[in-house]
Amino acid sequence: MEKTKLGVSVSLAAALLYISGLFGYVPMILCAGYVLLAEPSRDLKQHAFKLLAFMSVLAIITALMSSLDSAFGLINTVVGWTGVSFRFRMPLNVDSIIAYAVQIVTRIGLVFMALQAYNGKTVEIKAFDKFFPNNTAE
Repeated sequence: MEKTKLGVSVSLAAALLYISGLFGYVPMILCAGYVLLAEPSRDLKQHAFKLLAFMSVLAIITALMSSLDSAFGLINTVVGWTGVSFRFRMPLNVDSIIAYAVQIVTRIGLVFMALQAYNGKTVEIKAFDKFFPNNTAE
């Protein structure tokens, strides 16, 4: 069984890498940064890339929803200057629903990927996997 420089198995280190994402972006980036800079294991580096890509996509979705909500706020401010009492809002609170959905997908996805990594497997995400073979160095 392949070991990391810290003395734990690669599968355990990969699982802990995904679990670090549950504690926020700073611990996740620190753990992934360590793996990418210091660990020689190609498999562990692929897990770090997949974690960063997964979390980045979800962060972009959250940022887009926040930007859309801010745009509605800007429109409401400009319309308010004219004295019109109409307000633009997201229909059916779609922004809140999407934010909660992203949080649920994040938590479930990280736990699922951690369990897969611990068992020595990886979750195949075609959009991410096609970038990995050329992005990791031995």
